[in-house]
Amino acid sequence: MRAKLSVRDARKALRHRVDFQTVGTNRRLGDMALHIINLSAQGFMNEGTIALELGERVELLLPFIGRIDAHLVWQHGHQAGFQFERVIREKDLNQLLADIAERPQAI
Repeated sequence: MRAKLSVRDARKALRHRVDFQTVGTNRRLGDMALHIINLSAQGFMNEGTIALELGERVELLLPFIGRIDAHLVWQHGHQAGFQFERVIREKDLNQLLADIAERPQAI
């Protein structure tokens, strides 16, 4: 069953460049590596090949935010865009970005 996401146009949302590795969990595929390269209050962009269908859900754990579900809304080549099921509040997003910035980069 596909997600019924809001039709809200988030293309103008402020996106923040990040370089953050985490693990997402999908009901069908189990755990998968995610490499988040940009982040907004509404979603994120992943870089790397993933075997998800449009609308499929992934649960990920983000610093400060905790667990949050997101749905695949587009995929092109080795990049994919996900929309969070809930919008992250601005102050929480700022803390998340600060926490990510403090983490050592993957080698």
